[in-house]
Amino acid sequence: MDMLTHFFSRFSYAYFKKYFILFLLFTHLSAYGLHKETYNRPIAISLGYCCVPGLCLRHHHIRTQAYPFDWVITDFSALYKAFETDYENFFLRENLMIHPEQTNWVLDTYTNMIYAHDFPTQQSVNYYDLYNLDDLGAPVGTVVDNFLDYYDLIHDKYLRRWNRLKEALNSSNRVLLIRYRATQEEAILLRDLIRLKHPHANFDLVIINDEISKHDNWNELNIENYYISPKDISKYESEEWLFVLRDLELLP
Repeated sequence: MDMLTHFFSRFSYAYFKKYFILFLLFTHLSAYGLHKETYNRPIAISLGYCCVPGLCLRHHHIRTQAYPFDWVITDFSALYKAFETDYENFFLRENLMIHPEQTNWVLDTYTNMIYAHDFPTQQSVNYYDLYNLDDLGAPVGTVVDNFLDYYDLIHDKYLRRWNRLKEALNSSNRVLLIRYRATQEEAILLRDLIRLKHPHANFDLVIINDEISKHDNWNELNIENYYISPKDISKYESEEWLFVLRDLELLP
């Protein structure tokens, strides 16, 4: 009898241990799945001034849609004017010309914005239509003389992108607007303007600088500023970039 009791005791303990472990595993996986379903990564949008933020977001598969400043060279005054005027008078046919110094670029003389990836070049014109016009466009080369023949197509693309940016700001989603190179004064001006134009927006303006003089924390509401060294600014797997992306909850 003692042997039989001992056998069943061990048998019951083994089954209890097995099912207890399965129970813990199930509850852990359920909690993990629930966490994944309820976690919403912020919408990250590049505000230029060049391709660096967009390339970094694309490299880490954070960028899921195209926005108006992804691949455009944009100085601060043009960026501010875009938000101030709701993109009015931007990318008008009469203001576009081939850049006098960089013939692979098209210059908007009204805004001084430079379009480096949108128009076909003499080297790419034969297969230009194969490019995804919602992303990086034609390769480096001299822009074709008849570049304005493509105006309507590209104008519609940028209008879609601008409307997409406004939709993000007018949604309930948290939005991170990422700008490479800006002063504290510029950041405050832009933040206040976006607040005025989109009073219900849930956004933070993220400033990335590679000048050590702009390294200090600005401690401004709805502004996050970071320093990334010049040697790492184009190395999107660097510890500096990874720290920024994780701190912004764009990477786990």
